[in-house]
Amino acid sequence: MFRTDPLQARPPGGEQISDVETRTIDALRELIAANPTRTVVAVSHEVPIRLVLARLLGVKGAEVWRLHVPTGSVARLDDEDGELRVVDQPGVT
Repeated sequence: MFRTDPLQARPPGGEQISDVETRTIDALRELIAANPTRTVVAVSHEVPIRLVLARLLGVKGAEVWRLHVPTGSVARLDDEDGELRVVDQPGVT
């Protein structure tokens, strides 16, 4: 299920992947809100980054695994009136 319908997957003894997605986006929003005049940098493992990008880009289901998220890549997000959007995603296609 992790590969075919990731947002519905729940690893044994772990949290549902959709909860990881929501928690990560909520954390980004909190960081931005706490630093309204600053650039915020967040570093994470590949799966939470992939989940955030997929949600913001409208990628659904197993298509999340088609996003190319290389090690050390940088994706730039912007907050417009409380809505996150992908501004630039060098290395992420």
